[in-house]
Amino acid sequence: MRVEAYDNATYLRHQRVILNYFGCGPFDEAARVFTAGEIGALVRVQFRPKLVLLEVIQILLRKKVPIPSYNVLADLIVAGLNRHQSMLSEIVSHNLNEDLRRKLDDLLEKEPGGDNEAGWRYRPTLMKKPSQSSRPSRIKTNLADLQTLQGLYLDLKPVSQRLGLSYECIRYYAYSVIKAQVPQMSRRADEDRYLHLIAFVIYQTFKLNDTLIDTLLMAVQAAANAAEREHKDAYFQERERRNQSFSALIDQLKRDIQETLSSIKQIMADTRLSDREKLAKIDAALNAEATESGKADPFDTFQQSAEKLQQGQGYLALLEARSLKLQHRSHPI
Repeated sequence: MRVEAYDNATYLRHQRVILNYFGCGPFDEAARVFTAGEIGALVRVQFRPKLVLLEVIQILLRKKVPIPSYNVLADLIVAGLNRHQSMLSEIVSHNLNEDLRRKLDDLLEKEPGGDNEAGWRYRPTLMKKPSQSSRPSRIKTNLADLQTLQGLYLDLKPVSQRLGLSYECIRYYAYSVIKAQVPQMSRRADEDRYLHLIAFVIYQTFKLNDTLIDTLLMAVQAAANAAEREHKDAYFQERERRNQSFSALIDQLKRDIQETLSSIKQIMADTRLSDREKLAKIDAALNAEATESGKADPFDTFQQSAEKLQQGQGYLALLEARSLKLQHRSHPI
């Protein structure tokens, strides 16, 4: 059969037969209302049209609703986005007082640039990219930005709670601010501009908190790694001296024990001594080393050296030496 001979009435009849066979209903007004409702729910949690389109197609397949043309779905998605945008703009208009509007507008004012930067720059430009450095000066810059943003975030919290923005929506609006030029943001309609700036404040506040927590963890880990590395270096550098010390200690123990055993053997071999006298001389020989003035017990010396090695006193000293440098980074956070 020629395609051009396939008239519209036959097409619709075949379509109904196929839909009935697979248990699907037509894409009528009820299906359109259902699809619009699902799109509205998706838009509230996902603001990327492509993902909304893919998800609504999966929903229609599960519900056995025939998938309409791309233009129909695109129009429904655009309408859903516009309704959601209008609802958010209305919430902003009714709940944002003049003081909060002024504070948000102040974000679009210019101020002096940061270190090693000439001229004046817009405040969002200075706050767009928190520094990942663990240098104290960079940490203080991040903390100053967080103090500014967090104060504004707390003031805006009642409005943000009424907006009920999902994470995806917050990121979508915030990225619009981050990627756009400030003059472009200034030319937006008031409610639309404030909505974008509210999302920017929320997003950057949490991002700065996360960045500072990461900086704290990295600073602590860096201090621990540096102390461990220095401890290993010191351990290997002292290995030869430590081996010599232990060898000398073992030689001394061997020599003292051999001398004591030799003296005991001589005493036992002396037939002129009685058993009581032999016991007295053996006791005197065993205690001879301990009674010598100023001479430490070799067993005590060996035990003290082993305990010092096991306790890692050098590692703890290295940690203490690095504590001040770590405090300069961790204390402000």
